[in-house]
Amino acid sequence: MRERPILFSGPMVRAILEGRKTQTRRIVNPQPKNRRGGRWMYCYESTNKKDEGSFSYSWPDKNGNCCAERGWESQITYRCPYGQVGDRLWVREAWAVHPETGSLLYRADDDALENIRWKPSIHMPRKHSRILLEMTSIKVERLQAISREDALAEGTDSDPAAVDPIGSFAKYWDYINGVESWETNPWVWVVGFRKVEA
Repeated sequence: MRERPILFSGPMVRAILEGRKTQTRRIVNPQPKNRRGGRWMYCYESTNKKDEGSFSYSWPDKNGNCCAERGWESQITYRCPYGQVGDRLWVREAWAVHPETGSLLYRADDDALENIRWKPSIHMPRKHSRILLEMTSIKVERLQAISREDALAEGTDSDPAAVDPIGSFAKYWDYINGVESWETNPWVWVVGFRKVEA
């Protein structure tokens, strides 16, 4: 089991703390070229042990063969940068040290304190993280393939009866990743997780 950091915005930190967020989508980098007949495969077993636990994007070669073994021209192997099922992610969020008490403050808590110099989430050290997540699932899919249930698991809308949770998620995706980023429909890592005691 390994631990890695992961960044979350204030609204998503609140959703995790409230138990509404149990999934995150992150862009696969680099994006595979869109190929006719292309498909993702998870490697459970391989003659090359380095490939076990990785994902392959394969497409038919000139003879129509599609292979998940490394070394084929028609195959790219990716390892999820966030880890494997069972690994842990410690959450980085915007934070500060209270100037008078020295206690830790978290911007996501919405404590409207004045004169606080918030530090960006990227600079949060492990010892200040208050949220630890255990990865429960990993898959790769097109961003727009998100289901209604998965959109709710993303935590963007606190109302399970929301008319359009996918629309809410798409709007938030554009807010975080830039205007019209939803429309590009990239391949994304879909990481399922559960909160564990830090």
